[in-house]
Parts: sequence; C-alpha cells; structure tokens
Amino acid sequence: MSATASPATDPLSFRRRLTLAFVLVGGATGAVLVAASLFTISAYRHRSFVGDARREAQLSLLPGPARFSPERVDDLIRAYRQRGGFETVVVTPARVATSSPAVPADAVPPSFAAAVTAGGLQQRETSVHGRPYLLLGGTPTPGVTVFFFFSLGDLRHGVREFAVVLCLWWALAVVASAAFGNLLARTRIQALSESRERERRFTSDVAHELRTPLAAMVSAAGMLGEELDTLPPSARPPAALLVKDVSRLSELVQELLELARLDSGQEGLHVERLRLAEALAVVTRTILPTEEPLVVDVAPDIEVLADRARFRRVMANLLSNAVRHGGGEISIRARRAGTEAAIEVADRGPGIRPESLERIFDRFHKEDTARSAAGSGLGLAIALEHAKAQGGTLRAANRPGGGASFTFTLPLAAPSPVFPGAAGGAPDRAAAASAAPPPSDRAATRATPPAGG
Repeated sequence: MSATASPATDPLSFRRRLTLAFVLVGGATGAVLVAASLFTISAYRHRSFVGDARREAQLSLLPGPARFSPERVDDLIRAYRQRGGFETVVVTPARVATSSPAVPADAVPPSFAAAVTAGGLQQRETSVHGRPYLLLGGTPTPGVTVFFFFSLGDLRHGVREFAVVLCLWWALAVVASAAFGNLLARTRIQALSESRERERRFTSDVAHELRTPLAAMVSAAGMLGEELDTLPPSARPPAALLVKDVSRLSELVQELLELARLDSGQEGLHVERLRLAEALAVVTRTILPTEEPLVVDVAPDIEVLADRARFRRVMANLLSNAVRHGGGEISIRARRAGTEAAIEVADRGPGIRPESLERIFDRFHKEDTARSAAGSGLGLAIALEHAKAQGGTLRAANRPGGGASFTFTLPLAAPSPVFPGAAGGAPDRAAAASAAPPPSDRAATRATPPAGG
C-alpha cells in the first residue's frame, strides 16, 4: 500500500469530477426509474390489451350454432369485418374464410390450430408478414373453429412512444444533475478557496507576529543554555527544558513562515541542470551524522531539472525524517523512470501505520503524537510543496521487509549536445568527472550536520 502526493488539485478538475459524480448518480438513478417504469407500464398495457381481446373474442363466439353453419359463413365474416378491431379466420369442414387478405388462411400456425379445442379460448403471439398479432382461437360449435387476430402494432408503438418520452425526461434529469453538480462544485470550490486563504493568512500573520518576540526569546535561551552549568542543580532541568522548547518553537515558526511563503507564491524558482550524484553527495555531507549507516546507489550520469535550494530542502526533510523515525541503515537510490528521475529514500524503521499512510503529507500530521516527539509535523508537507514547485511528486510506502520509503521524482534533463573541439566541452567533462565521487565512496558518504539540521 502506498500514498502518492501529486500536484495540488486543479479546481477545474475538481469541478469536473464532482459534476461527473452527480451525472453518474443522477443518470444511474434515472435509468433505473426509466427501466422500472417502462417495464411496469408495458406489462400493464399488455395485460389490459390481452384482457380486452379475450373479452371481445368471447363475445364474438356467443351466438348460437345457427350463426356458425357453413351456409352463413360469409355473413359471419361480414359481421366481424363491420365490428372492426381484429381480423378473423373461420375454419369449417367445407371451407376456410378470412375477413381480410392481410391475414390469409395459412396464417394460423398448425400447432396452434391443433391445440384449439372446445375447452375454451387459446392464445399466443404470432406474426403475419412481419406484423405482430395476438392470436386467439376458440370452437363455438363442433366442427367450426374461429381464429381472431388482434394487431399488437399499436400497442408496441405506444410503448415505444412512452419509452421515448421517458428517455427525454431521463436526459433532462441528467442535464439537471450536471447543472446542479457544477453549481455545487463551484460553490464548494469557492468555499474551500476562501477557507484556504483564511488559513494561509492566519498562519502567515501568526508566524510574523511571533517572529519578533521569538527572536528575543531565542537570544535569551541561548545565553541561558551557555550558563546551565552555573545554575543550581534544582534549576537545571527546567532551564534545559525551556531552552529545548524555545528551539522547537523557533523551528516551528520558521516552518510556518516557509509554508506561508510557499502558499503565497513568494518563493522564487530557479530551475537548472543538476547532476544528481553530485547534488545528493552535497546534501548527505551536510545533513547526515557521520555515524549514520548509509548506502547510496546513484548513476553518475543522471541529470535533472530542479531548483538547487528546493532540491536540498526536499532531500534534507526526507533524510531527517529517516534519521528521526527510521532505524538502522538508510539507503538512497536513484533510477530513470521514463521522463523522470525517481529518488528513493528508505529506512529500516517501523514503517508507517496503515491508517496514517494516506495522511502522511498532511500538515501537522505526526506518527507519534506525544508532546516529546521530535518534529512539528510540517517537514513532509513542506517537502511536498517544494517537490510540486519543481514539477515533481512525492510518494510514500512501506517496504516489504520493514521500514518506510519515500520516492521523490523530478523531470530528467535533456541530454546536452557535446561537439568535438567545442570550447569548454572537454574541461566540462573533466570537471564533472573530478567532482563526482567514485563508486566506492558513494556508498559511504558521511558528515556532521549543521546546528539545527
């Protein structure tokens, strides 16, 4: 499981996603309602149509045997034709008569004709020349069978029209959902933007207001720290705690000010080509204690486009985080990943709790919430902001063998063309070769960190 911190959410993208969510919910709900309504109405209308057809057929079979005698078949067909609403095929021992050329005598399926007995009406749906019919058959008198063809065309046409109307209403509902979702997204984005701006102003104002009195406190705490040994034994622990807490407060204010500058866009960006191995060597020399076990595996020819100061800030935070929360060996590995360079900083500590993995880059989020826990909970948030400013990302994950890993990506620099005999070409290569540490040294770079590092 891993958590990825990518560039900040684009308001337009957020609005599109929220609008799409409303469209999907509204569309799915509307589709279910349309399907249920269409099925219910279709079943009801079909059931009503069959009931009316059966009643009509039963009434048409009510006259006595004299009416169905062979010599009166033509009169019977004429009477059925005048009533309308159905076509008829009358089968007698002597002849077969039909009420319309549209329904010939052979339109009755033989299997259905064989099933019609004196026991009552039989029914089935059939088609004649591609037209759908409800076929009913009955035997009003021995030897005479009457078949009624009720057209299903009007019924199905009506159902199709109803379906079109429902689909139109469904489309209107989807459009309304999209409009409502878009409006809600705009309102939400505006509220979030205003809330973030208030938070940014508050953070900036508080940090600036604290900076002046804090400078005096830091100065006084520094002098007090130098005189700890001269204090009475009972006063030394609280005085040491005061010096430590003032230092932590100073660090917190500086980080708040840095976040305020990042949020307001006041931090400059100076992108240049960096040789990754050289830049990492400088960072590790100034950040990691000499006793920290370190493994560096970086190809010497990887070049990235980055801001040198921001690059150092990101790596400093990741390495400090590995020292503070990790344990054992720290490794730095870099590789090419498409058009990017991926720099992984891994440790052998307890890793990141699963419930904290998705929030690891949140501001003020701390794995250890105890008061004595080191750090302000802003280091990774600041690292993320600096990574995004350089067109990069940060990704956090737990290592399968234990420990946490953070992957920092940066755009790769395009290969520099080197022309034979070009001025400065050979010296540049020589300087790069002399500046890059040999492979055996890259796995054992150490230095003492500066104060407050």
